[in-house]
Amino acid sequence: MTYKLTLYLVLFCTTIGLAQQPDSVKLDSLLGWLDSHINIPQDSSAIALNSYKAVSLSKKTNDLNALAKSYDYLVTYHKDYSKLDSAFYYIKNIKNIYLKQKDDEKLAFAYLRLKELLMVKADYAEATKTIYLALELFEKTKNQRGIALCYAGIGDLKYYERSYAEGVDWCNKAIEKLKSLNATEDLANTYRIKASDQLFASIDHEDALVTINKSIALYKSLGETGIPMMASINWRGNIYKYMDRYDEAIADYQTNFENSKKMGLERYLIPSLGNIGHVYLMQGKYKEALPYHLEAIDLIKKTGNVRNLWENYMHVSNIYESLGD
Repeated sequence: MTYKLTLYLVLFCTTIGLAQQPDSVKLDSLLGWLDSHINIPQDSSAIALNSYKAVSLSKKTNDLNALAKSYDYLVTYHKDYSKLDSAFYYIKNIKNIYLKQKDDEKLAFAYLRLKELLMVKADYAEATKTIYLALELFEKTKNQRGIALCYAGIGDLKYYERSYAEGVDWCNKAIEKLKSLNATEDLANTYRIKASDQLFASIDHEDALVTINKSIALYKSLGETGIPMMASINWRGNIYKYMDRYDEAIADYQTNFENSKKMGLERYLIPSLGNIGHVYLMQGKYKEALPYHLEAIDLIKKTGNVRNLWENYMHVSNIYESLGD
């Protein structure tokens, strides 16, 4: 009897294991696919579909770590390819998981993600609070990369406070740490942030140009051609613009515009449109500038990426005033 009972229990447990295995294997497969495709805009529809499937399977298998990863893919999907406001819902879910698990390090990275979203919404006050929450947790867990990313994030926020010299100092602190960690991708992004602060920290823009070219060179070494590289190309265009090198500025903006079109990244057309319009405006070419700013405003309203809305409205107002309309 004991032997039969033992055999029954073994068979029962084996059957349960086999029944569960397909879901766990399928979940691993979905997460693997998402990891390799999340930055491919042409796959955005499949990214959404597979992310929702991964959420469902994560809940079914009660795998909280996989659930957090699945939500994170949805954050990226909604931030880059769909409705920005939905990204906030999923980042809140991620935070709740890590709070439940009392995982300070992962919670800190979730705060970094939230800071990114808040900046796109131009909520700089809340973004500042969030970055310092992340820094406190990274210092607690002694995560040097996380600390460096927070330093860079603070440098980024200093730009919007117009505290440009402070921003450069924060970026230099981040760069020192990231170099010691050989964190090339993070370093490339930090050079971009530093260059943006340098542009307005002094009247000599050559230093900013040298810094942004370091960022671009690092991205090239990584084979990066997507959104991070386009952000650096955009900032090089900005630097050229304020150096009165208008043709080079427009060439960079136009390159980004064409790449955004090719990749189907509608919201990333906004900076190119706004900046091309601004170059024409700076040259007094008001009629040429106007359609670029109007199209940028339409896309901002459509995508919810409101960071540059006021700036484009201001340019349109100046154009109408100059044209006498």
